[in-house]
Amino acid sequence: MRFTSVLCKYHLGRLIKHNWFRHGKQIPYETFIEDSLAKQGIKCADPKEFILPFKPLAPRVVLETENFLIQRPQAMDKTHPDWHDKYCWQFDDHELLVQGTDQAQLLTKTILIKDSMPDKLETIMSNDCQTTNVIDSFVEKTIKTSTIFDAEQKKLPKLKDPTRPAWNFPRVYGITHVKKASNLSRKMLQMCEVMCGKNMIKERQIIDDATIQVPIVKDSITMLLNMKIDLMIASKKSPSVLTDDISIDGLSLPDLRPMAPTVGLQRKNIYQSIDMYPIAKDCEWINPHTIFFYHDPETVINLTELPVRENQLLARSLIKSFTAGAGCARQKYGPDFNGDLPEPLTIQCVQTNGQSFHFSVLQLNTLNINDYSNNSKVNYWWSMPQIDLYKLSKYETGKPIFEGYNPEVFRRILAFYKNS
Repeated sequence: MRFTSVLCKYHLGRLIKHNWFRHGKQIPYETFIEDSLAKQGIKCADPKEFILPFKPLAPRVVLETENFLIQRPQAMDKTHPDWHDKYCWQFDDHELLVQGTDQAQLLTKTILIKDSMPDKLETIMSNDCQTTNVIDSFVEKTIKTSTIFDAEQKKLPKLKDPTRPAWNFPRVYGITHVKKASNLSRKMLQMCEVMCGKNMIKERQIIDDATIQVPIVKDSITMLLNMKIDLMIASKKSPSVLTDDISIDGLSLPDLRPMAPTVGLQRKNIYQSIDMYPIAKDCEWINPHTIFFYHDPETVINLTELPVRENQLLARSLIKSFTAGAGCARQKYGPDFNGDLPEPLTIQCVQTNGQSFHFSVLQLNTLNINDYSNNSKVNYWWSMPQIDLYKLSKYETGKPIFEGYNPEVFRRILAFYKNS
């Protein structure tokens, strides 16, 4: 016999309504109670003598709908409080440049010196950052705990097979790219602090989730750079100038004509043209020393759905380094500063997705990105190709597998940290 819910139950609501209806139709009948009480000498009083007089109700309180009701979303038109008749070109954190590094160099008036690190950093790495087997073993344990043994279990992106586009693979749960990158960056920085000692740690401060916004004029049009720095090392002094009298003969800015440098950027009329920098002007740790930011393949994509090219990812490093340096310069010299810097700023940059690392260095000399004359100052940029920290780090048939550790990545991070 199959168990089912009990049927034919009494409906209490229907019964109550029926009783109210039935009793409402009854006619009261005479009971002659007053006569029997009068014969016994008991006086009956009128109930109206004991009922309190009627009091008027309190005045009605009218509630303001603006404070108690959910307001409608603000219309994205000229009625918006942040509307500007003059549009701006906005570059947000998740966007990519169409032409990659060439376009980033034109936007920031930056010359690529060479596809490697400056000689000063290479010297620090070769002399002071040679790791031992013990240190390498610690780094390997850090990689395993960050990419294999972490407790995070989130839904990973869908698996796709180009030969079978309609096939649905089972969803995979594990550690996301951003979580891996965050774990690795923080733990390797902690190892750098342990190796460098207290005297150098006193000169550094670590800031999480720093938001930097810089409005800057490019070819008579406002360009708004809005960036998020996942991890920033701030220092009392900016790293020393990498070069003073570098020869830029034979080096020039790329030529993208007939395309404009702002091709592919969003054109918006609703924006706030304000400077934002996470460190106060009177703070002694105001200089950006090294910035870390993560590359999430799920959010950093092309609007055209084309595959992301490597030079587009390298361009993000240049734009973010320029934004961090420009934000610091505006904080130091005023929100309207757009000229040559009295002292150059050196910003070291590390971009990672948890496995691949890109190292670059920007020497910011000027914020005047409109003057293209021969005597005008330009910014210098060093960039090297991406390198992998490891080749394989995952579970296979329920067993953790780790292969292909590359010690060069940690040595370069240590060299960045030691550079002063």
